[in-house]
Amino acid sequence: MVERSAVMSTSSSTANAQKIANAYLHLLPEFQRRKLLGSRKPESLQQLFDAADIAEFYSGDPRFANHMREAFDALVRLGEHKNSNFVKMYEAYISTEQFSQAANFIEKYPAPNVAKPPMVRGQTMRNSGNKLWNVDFKTGEIRQVSFVFPPGLFVIVMSAPRCHFAQNAVSDIEADSELRQLLAGKTLWLTRIDRGFDISQMQLWNQQHPELTMSLASDILSWKKIAYWETPTFYFFKDGVLVERIGGWPTKGRKQELTHLIKVHSEN
Repeated sequence: MVERSAVMSTSSSTANAQKIANAYLHLLPEFQRRKLLGSRKPESLQQLFDAADIAEFYSGDPRFANHMREAFDALVRLGEHKNSNFVKMYEAYISTEQFSQAANFIEKYPAPNVAKPPMVRGQTMRNSGNKLWNVDFKTGEIRQVSFVFPPGLFVIVMSAPRCHFAQNAVSDIEADSELRQLLAGKTLWLTRIDRGFDISQMQLWNQQHPELTMSLASDILSWKKIAYWETPTFYFFKDGVLVERIGGWPTKGRKQELTHLIKVHSEN
């Protein structure tokens, strides 16, 4: 019921994720979760896995992926694991950017049609400000770097290579010389790592849209100024301060709104 309520809500995706996470923690406090983990009842352990799965899916919180793994291991010990649990467990590690755990998982439980996780180079941090993954498409390696808002007007566009609305947006902008010029050098097309994320799809986007390439967010919980991760969503920042937000891309496009906001916030 909590999940359905959040999905149907008009609140931001971040607020809905927090609602689901809070409900999970309330319904399954640590002492209760530990008690269930000690159960030898497969149905109880599967429910525990499913609850943590829902909490992680919406929140992207690594804690819940780790809770999933504890329930997963308990099911494996009983010989009651499902094939779908393997996929969800691996994808949860990927979406929470626990790449070494993901690599260890598929080494222990090899699965066909599962790509290896990216190799992380350098040091990584969580909850230390806005960060990006610098992607080397030739090697598949990624390196965490800090992101600092440039002075003046800057537009972050939440996007995803598989989203046809985002694809329509970038195509319409590229086809409009005025809008393309207004946005030139002032935008960051930002995507996130989610379940099913594929670096090759991001690479294809960048090959097809060399002037509006896509960047990869790291540690989405640290992007405090991004409340809606739905795609496409246009965030207008002035000297790092959020001043406007527009969501969605209708059939007619959004040239008038974007042009107006760019000109207004560029002049002031």
